[in-house]
Amino acid sequence: MKSLTYKHGIFLLCLPWLAIVGSIRPAPAVVMYNVTFNDPGKQFVAFYDDITANAVAAGAAWGTHLVGDASIEVEISFDPAIPTTAGASVVAAFVGSNNGINIFEQGVAAEVRTGIDPNGAAPDAVITLGTEYLVNDLWFDLQPTLRTASIPGGRVDAYSVFLHEFGHVYAFNGFRDPFTGLLPADYASPYDANVVFDGENFFFVGPFATTVYGGLVPLTYGNYAHVANAFPRPGSDLILDLMNGVVFFRETRYEISPLDLAIFSDVGLPVVSATPEPSTISLWVGGGLWLLLLVARRRPRR
Repeated sequence: MKSLTYKHGIFLLCLPWLAIVGSIRPAPAVVMYNVTFNDPGKQFVAFYDDITANAVAAGAAWGTHLVGDASIEVEISFDPAIPTTAGASVVAAFVGSNNGINIFEQGVAAEVRTGIDPNGAAPDAVITLGTEYLVNDLWFDLQPTLRTASIPGGRVDAYSVFLHEFGHVYAFNGFRDPFTGLLPADYASPYDANVVFDGENFFFVGPFATTVYGGLVPLTYGNYAHVANAFPRPGSDLILDLMNGVVFFRETRYEISPLDLAIFSDVGLPVVSATPEPSTISLWVGGGLWLLLLVARRRPRR
């Protein structure tokens, strides 16, 4: 184990990918989440219960797609300096070497995959909430496991935000420079190992993801631990994905997509589901979802 902090995942539709082809579906992971707060003076104690309920429900949603057991310690912190939210594992765990590059996966991923907690009783993940975003923008579902209540006008669904941040906690994270693609030294994350930069754009090249997408997956330039770009860069068809790095729409519920799960598979997480046909995903990405894009309100990503 090496204590390395991931640089990305600092910001913030899909159908659950449940089909299994030609085999019996393995039992999903039993992932428990224990939420604590780093909040000196308890300035935001009024939000604790709502944050806990929505964060645990969002984390459990990822667990339904994974195989393995784990107890994840999640620390929630607050920072007036960030515009939205941030999420990452606290430590990274060594998994091997590739062409002289040492590969370190996110600690939470390692715990689910191996059943061994790489940092003991200490927090496994930290999700940081921008304080103005918390107070002025987020809406907390009182029944986050049902997700049937209407989101108030102008508000952002907190469950969806936590779902996005857990995507970074588990997989969408790395060490590359977000503008040049260069690694800082002889180490990388499994996500990094599947990323290429052609001098202008970033792409995810893992075999599961490229099968689902039907080609190299465009990543957000300048924020590459996400999919999608605004036109004219490639990937405008992915702007509605949970893990997009362009915009998070208000009054919108996001879900884990088949592409998100394919990327989880490519970085080594034990995903339950099987890969859908690329043609199906192409229709899903390029079809009627754009109608939603035209009418939804949006908040620019920072």
